[in-house]
Amino acid sequence: MDPPWKIRMNLRYPLLTMTETFNIPFNLLQERGFVMIWVLADNEEKVVQKMLSKGYRKYGKIIWLKSTEKRIPVNFIGKLQRHSTETMIIFSKGDLSGIAKYHSMNDVLIAPFRGQSVKPVEIYPAIRTLVPQGHFLEILARCNNI
Repeated sequence: MDPPWKIRMNLRYPLLTMTETFNIPFNLLQERGFVMIWVLADNEEKVVQKMLSKGYRKYGKIIWLKSTEKRIPVNFIGKLQRHSTETMIIFSKGDLSGIAKYHSMNDVLIAPFRGQSVKPVEIYPAIRTLVPQGHFLEILARCNNI
């Protein structure tokens, strides 16, 4: 899930507040499994609290190190630091036996930066290694991520 977080930038698509994002009825979407959410540095803890309140556990995270095609890290301006990474938090719910393939996914993904709001396509094979027989639903995807 790649929510279009409401931030102080003019982007070319509609943005959502934290409340609007978490009005999604997760309880109707799954009884057990994973939800993976791209977060901003500013809202990571709030996202964790919202998902805990919905009955999910924080399972882990993946850090995407943005690079050039030659795998050299790229830097972007942030509030205090230059940002070269984005974070995807992995949440789980219910009994995962028969769903998850443990110890199969690396927690760092080095992949090229391809543009504003474009997530790395390399994340999809990584997710499939964790949930090889899973059913997938992309929520709040942008055209460049589906």
